[in-house]
Amino acid sequence: MDVRIKPGKLSGEIEAISSKSDAHRILIGSLLSKNETNLHVNIMSEDIKATIDCIREAGCTVDYAHNMLKIKPVPIDVDKEYHFDCNESGSTLRFFIPIAAALGINATFTGRGRLPERPLSPLVEELEAHGVRIKRPDDAYLPLVLEGKLTPGIFKIAGNISSQFVTGLLFALPLLQEESKLIITPPVESRPYIDMTLNTLRKYGIKVQETRENENTCFYVTGGQKYTSPKHIEAEGDWSNAAFWFVAGAMSEEGMVIKGVNERSLQGDKYIVEHLIRVGAKVEKIDDGYKVTRNNLLARDVDAAKIPDLVPIIATLASVSKGTTRIYNAYRLRIKESDRLSTVAQNLRNLGADITEFEDSLVINGKEMLEGGIADSYNDHRIAMSMAIAAGACKNDVIIKNAEAVNKSYPTFFDDFKRRKGVFDVIELRE
Repeated sequence: MDVRIKPGKLSGEIEAISSKSDAHRILIGSLLSKNETNLHVNIMSEDIKATIDCIREAGCTVDYAHNMLKIKPVPIDVDKEYHFDCNESGSTLRFFIPIAAALGINATFTGRGRLPERPLSPLVEELEAHGVRIKRPDDAYLPLVLEGKLTPGIFKIAGNISSQFVTGLLFALPLLQEESKLIITPPVESRPYIDMTLNTLRKYGIKVQETRENENTCFYVTGGQKYTSPKHIEAEGDWSNAAFWFVAGAMSEEGMVIKGVNERSLQGDKYIVEHLIRVGAKVEKIDDGYKVTRNNLLARDVDAAKIPDLVPIIATLASVSKGTTRIYNAYRLRIKESDRLSTVAQNLRNLGADITEFEDSLVINGKEMLEGGIADSYNDHRIAMSMAIAAGACKNDVIIKNAEAVNKSYPTFFDDFKRRKGVFDVIELRE
């Protein structure tokens, strides 16, 4: 699907969709529990569906109606051969691999899009060092065949590759019969996602002790623990996807009201509020949300280490902020759904931005307005949504190729866009 968006500012009120990061973790905890869980989610994205498909493959009964997921787990059949199709969800894949190993099941993992290329090292090496046999192609990570049962011990993971490796192990290690130690070497990037995992584990009755040893972050996990569902739980509002509407408000004189996000959330992407205040947007706290309106926007440097998912939309705002913005510590963006340093730079440049890409950073010289033009999502949901918001700062139409990429995390994005005075039509581009 290709869309053509007319220039124009967005305005209105919107309720945040459910956080897929929170939903992934709750679904995993529910799989590993012995009792039923009722999970409230107000949207069903492709990534959430991928995790649901995998917990169904593991034997859960999952029913969805009226924004409520009813999850009924069953004992794992260790004699069955399992096939976990993770679609394009990195979280699903990286969470499930160590869990399958801890359960001692034989499983094949598959995926689509860019997922087979996204790294699984050093996670797979740590699993192999602890009794698990893994087979995969020489030139890709998927399909991956896993056999054997994970043994307890000392696990060591670099903290600057993916917090998803840490999350997967934290879910898996309580299932082993003896204590394990998980060592995370610095720098620990995306720490908020680890905190979200620890919070979910607490809700499911799992105890993890955290210590600092030298410069390392260490987690001691007692074996033989039992997951116990809280029975009724609601996924938080999603700060990552709400950030698009926050920036739309910062570009609009009428502004946007964003509700359903928790200011005390552990989600790292709530940083968008702090960032907008730093760059000069008018941000007001209101009941159950925020109102954001345009003001004099000024460039501010951004450390992307803890908020990589915000980089596309922060770069979009920087392209129309006065001064020069440097977004640094951003190398991990190259292993997302697209090489986001490259796709952000190329797309914003296509729309008229002054942006330069470096190995792990972007440098953006802001302009008063962008020209418009043709952008490509590169099958990356955050790129598609960022370019749609960029249209509000353009003189001419913006065409987004492969805009259906939004379905990965936010399938109703363009419906919500239209209700907030966004004007677009679906077109078919001729090559």
